[in-house]
Amino acid sequence: MRSLSSSRNILLGDFKALREAAGGNGSSFSHTDYQAGGNRSSFPHTDYQAGGNGSSFPHTDYQAGGNCSSFSHTDYQAGGNGSSFSHTDYQAGGNGSSFSHTDYQAGGNGSSFSHTDYQVGGNGSSFSHTDYQAGGNGSSFSHTDYQAGGNGSSFSHTDYQAGGNGSSFSHTDYQAGGNGSSFSHTDYRVRALTTAFTECQVQSSYFVWRPISKTQLHTGPKEDLN
Repeated sequence: MRSLSSSRNILLGDFKALREAAGGNGSSFSHTDYQAGGNRSSFPHTDYQAGGNGSSFPHTDYQAGGNCSSFSHTDYQAGGNGSSFSHTDYQAGGNGSSFSHTDYQAGGNGSSFSHTDYQVGGNGSSFSHTDYQAGGNGSSFSHTDYQAGGNGSSFSHTDYQAGGNGSSFSHTDYQAGGNGSSFSHTDYRVRALTTAFTECQVQSSYFVWRPISKTQLHTGPKEDLN
């Protein structure tokens, strides 16, 4: 079983080369970045692809946040031949909202990383997270993360997959809590399993997930998994 630290080191080890490289023959990197934010809004980010031949990285990043909003993130792909990294990131948060995150794929040949991240939180909301895939050939990582929390809400989490060939990681994380809600958690898969993730919202400001199988890694409150 691959550990969190080893998966992170594999990905971070490719970071320098990723900055300097370009996609292979026939690669596609079509995307749109735009900002319609209010006064003193900030939209600093980086998008790049170092994927193999025939890779596809179509995506859209946009911000329609209020005054003094911040949308700082990085998207990159270092996937193998024929990989697909199609996603949308957007923020429509209120004044002073923060949307800071990183999305990246280092999956094998034919991997698919299709997801959406968005925030429509109130004033002063924070949406800080990381999504990444280091799965084997033919892996699929399809998910949605979103926050519609009230003023001062916090949505800090990490989603990642380091599963074997043909792994599937399809899930949804969301917060619709009231003012001052906190949604801090980690979802991950570290090997190919047949079980699926189950997530439920217990209260407006309390969110817990549990895997069905005891063999999967589990974070969060200590729950009886029987």
